Amino acid sequence: MDRIFSFVKKYIYEVVGLFLLGIALLLLAISTRGEYYTQQFFDGIRTTENRSEAIVIGVDDNSLQALGAWPWDRSIFAELTKKLDSYGIKAIIYDVLFLEPRSGDELFKEELSKVTTSANEGEHFSLAKSTKKPE
Repeated sequence: MDRIFSFVKKYIYEVVGLFLLGIALLLLAISTRGEYYTQQFFDGIRTTENRSEAIVIGVDDNSLQALGAWPWDRSIFAELTKKLDSYGIKAIIYDVLFLEPRSGDELFKEELSKVTTSANEGEHFSLAKSTKKPE
């Protein structure tokens, strides 16, 4: 026990400094800004590589400023559907409720009916219907 006290006595400034540094890092980690830095740190050292099988297109502030207030005209979704289909994607999933009639509904329905994506080799799925591929 005397060895520990003599060590602490000899290196008191270093021990107090490390203790205060630890407290400061703990406070930073639990703050809002600290969560951001913690995420950035761990994202930088992760060992899995980024994958590109799925792309999420979100409605953010920039989208709202560029395209106007929500809910958007369905022609915007029709244009997005057409563009995504032209890239040859495998699936389009909208996490949006289209409950009420809106301007551009017919154009959106038309574009949805044109899109055919292949989820499995034996089945083709259209956003309007699902059918088995003829054999």
